[in-house]
Amino acid sequence: MIGYLAVDLFEPLGYVGGCLVVDEYGLPLEFRHTLPVRPTKLQRALYGAAIDRYLRTVVIAQRVLDTLEHAPPLVLVSEQLLLLPGEPPCAYVSDAGVPPVGQVGAIEAITGASPGFLLQVRADEAPLRVLTEAATHVYPELGKALVRAAETMDVLEPMARVRASIGLIAAGDVAA
Repeated sequence: MIGYLAVDLFEPLGYVGGCLVVDEYGLPLEFRHTLPVRPTKLQRALYGAAIDRYLRTVVIAQRVLDTLEHAPPLVLVSEQLLLLPGEPPCAYVSDAGVPPVGQVGAIEAITGASPGFLLQVRADEAPLRVLTEAATHVYPELGKALVRAAETMDVLEPMARVRASIGLIAAGDVAA
């Protein structure tokens, strides 16, 4: 089970966020979302440039995660800004574009401004770059969850479904 979290801005409507929790085959178990959140002119003046980060992380992302009934061991986020601390651990995952780092399941820690690790998900393919605020001792657990999921699904694909779904919500196009 893995969660996928995205928060996008749909002008002039506002911010919409959603989290999809999928099973080991990528099938939906749960989907939670917000209604559009639009800051007022006064809020924009008071918060300044910090309003985007505040709305995406505190107002939307954290609240959506707090409402989940299925607690995934890992939540993949659509952008690094959404790397929230705490439980469940959040990670931003992308193709690393480097040669393989070993056998399937191999982890190679990376350091720098964005901590995380490289994860070999499939043999003879480029590893995934996993950025996370989680403690380094949690990396093996996160790696195992991603490798297990990759055996039966494309671990990056469900994010496109979340983004498409919140786009439909923003457009008001959710009727049958």
